[in-house]
Amino acid sequence: SPLPPSVVRLTDRRPNRAVTAVLAIAAAALFFVAGAVVLGDDDESFGDELAAMMEDPTFTIAELGGDAEGSFRVAWTSDELAVIGDGLPDPGRSKRYELWMIDGSGAHAMQMLDPANGGDIQRLMDFSGAPSAWGVTIEDEDGADVPTEPILYQTQV
Repeated sequence: SPLPPSVVRLTDRRPNRAVTAVLAIAAAALFFVAGAVVLGDDDESFGDELAAMMEDPTFTIAELGGDAEGSFRVAWTSDELAVIGDGLPDPGRSKRYELWMIDGSGAHAMQMLDPANGGDIQRLMDFSGAPSAWGVTIEDEDGADVPTEPILYQTQV
């Protein structure tokens, strides 16, 4: 028998998966930019560059997880990379956070990051590569050739 007019089939109300994915990416990007704006009040160029990166069709964003205090987010295009760390503990005397791009051939040191004075890091850098994962470690201020365990923040791409 036909359904009364006030009843709607759940299958008719199910959101399109493509629309849901686009909305999830847009929400993540908005979260990333909001973090950049909040952390970057004194450096508008970081927020401006990040906004320009978001217009690139290759723009990708990832939140790095881990058990360590604070958080890292990485956004990249085919030629640029932005890193935001917030709520981070001081890495220690003569230590720095180091970002690692991980691909099929192993871990590659991207660049030493700031010592997280005040718990925050913002960094823009040139980029090329095809990451399958990202990681952040604490290294001596001169950097390392391979990541020192443990990898504190990481994500698969």
